[in-house]
Amino acid sequence: MGGAWPAGHQESRIWTMASLAETRERLIEPAPTSPVVPFADRLRGNRWVPAVVMAAFLPLVFWHLAAVLQKPHYQFLLVLPIAGWVLARERDLAPVAPRQRIWLASLLALISTAGALEAAWRWSPWLGAVSALVAAIPALWWIGGWLKVREWGPTWVLCWLAIPLPFGMDERLILRLRGVSTTMASHVLDRLGVLHLSYSNVIELPGKKLFVADACSGIHSLFVLMGASLFLGLWLRRRALHIALLLVATFGIVLIENVSRLVAIAVGVRAGVDLTGGAAHETLGFALFGVSLLLVATTDQLLKFLLPIGDVAPIDAPPDGFAMREAILRTSTWLPKAGVAWASVVGLAGFIALVQMPKSLPAMSQYVPRDVKIPAMAEDDLPERFEGFRRQRFDVIDRVKEDPFGAHSQQWTYESEDMAVVVSVDYPYDALHDLSLCYAAVGWRIPESGKSLRPAPETVGATEGGAGQLAQVNMTRPLFGSGLVIYSGVDASGRTGAMIKSVVEGDAGDQMARRLESLKRGRAPRAAARSEGRSGGPVVQIQLFAQCPGDIDDFREERLNRLYLHARELLQPKIVEALRQ
Repeated sequence: MGGAWPAGHQESRIWTMASLAETRERLIEPAPTSPVVPFADRLRGNRWVPAVVMAAFLPLVFWHLAAVLQKPHYQFLLVLPIAGWVLARERDLAPVAPRQRIWLASLLALISTAGALEAAWRWSPWLGAVSALVAAIPALWWIGGWLKVREWGPTWVLCWLAIPLPFGMDERLILRLRGVSTTMASHVLDRLGVLHLSYSNVIELPGKKLFVADACSGIHSLFVLMGASLFLGLWLRRRALHIALLLVATFGIVLIENVSRLVAIAVGVRAGVDLTGGAAHETLGFALFGVSLLLVATTDQLLKFLLPIGDVAPIDAPPDGFAMREAILRTSTWLPKAGVAWASVVGLAGFIALVQMPKSLPAMSQYVPRDVKIPAMAEDDLPERFEGFRRQRFDVIDRVKEDPFGAHSQQWTYESEDMAVVVSVDYPYDALHDLSLCYAAVGWRIPESGKSLRPAPETVGATEGGAGQLAQVNMTRPLFGSGLVIYSGVDASGRTGAMIKSVVEGDAGDQMARRLESLKRGRAPRAAARSEGRSGGPVVQIQLFAQCPGDIDDFREERLNRLYLHARELLQPKIVEALRQ
């Protein structure tokens, strides 16, 4: 007999294989039963379930991207679709594979569904975007198994660049990076013999102050270069360890770039060459950024030499034969129904998101760089004397475009017996600006108890949109005494308001605690409600800065408030008219 099958077993085996083949054909290419197919049956097709699931996330993802693109350090995401398209073209075409490890795909589908419902009900676009990326894994698995997930893996990883760190941690990382860059640049200038004074985020040269955000506007290149490094590693199919080391090296390259920028500008100031603004500043920035990209590419080659572990293996063909047929039969009964349930629940979350989302679309014009200039006002636009303050001079100041104190300012300087006061109009900003961060960055110490937001008197600046809030910051600084800042912003509609992030949002711990507490008490405050002060057009800031050798007591504080309110009442109508024109 050898290895031959008995006749009865041979016939049974042939009949079983024919039945499995017929079942497979019926599952893969179902024959049409009627001209009108119920929606639930059509949803069982390979493409319908993931299409419905991913479409349900569109409202949340749209508002997430609209919020992220308002931050300058994330506007490089505008080229993310191009990078994703390049990676998609370079992918290995994976054949359709059996849906194995169903438990893992089911777990990810459940997590993404719970995240979609939570994000839609509490209106959290960030959570919705994260849930959409998690849902992409089971959606790809549904189409072609884990081989399809691996095929689109590089593009999926690149999409995580659109997810910033939660609770404002990314902005705090930028602030820390500025401080580190200032310290390192100061050490280099000491070695070069450049006379300077370094404190907080400022390098002060004889006759010139360099705020890190001015001279080091490329600080935002951290996110750009990190994204470029990740794209390079995925495009060249590097291993995970290689990509991780490349990202760490890129962080160091960013520090070197920013320190080099500061040192070059400081040396240029000593040599009589102004690199703090204009075409020279832009040329320096582009040159250093190009060198940084070259360093990233050379670091990648160095890591390839040091880590000779080979490239990523190509996608293999799926196993054929009895294992595939068994997998098809195992999932032929309940998996289509589970797909219908998954698409239905996530579709419900998408409908809730449509109901919950803000009714007005974000103003896309604020993503277009603009340089708004208000015609110079006159020195007599503010009174020469006011309650013991006497006007000394009027100045028009132009700074670099990225200056957090405003690219342009018009300032009136007042003095009294014990205080020096500057009333200024600073512009342009794309949204309400937290001025307390700027003064903290130049060395002022601001306790949390010294920050406050309060409603402005309704009779002051009562233009269209009404009067909003005023921000007040009390601060101290060694050798400078006490300081007080009062400020608010106004847009072309006459809408006013003020922003102190730590008061409105709190730090990362406060935001996390509030979010967890809201899970017990009900819905969390909507993101749209927290951003009511955001404007679709340029915002002009009106501020008063006072400095006193001693303490600013209640009497001085009251006088300063009256001076600010009077100045705002005189300046705001002129600002609104200029913005409308």
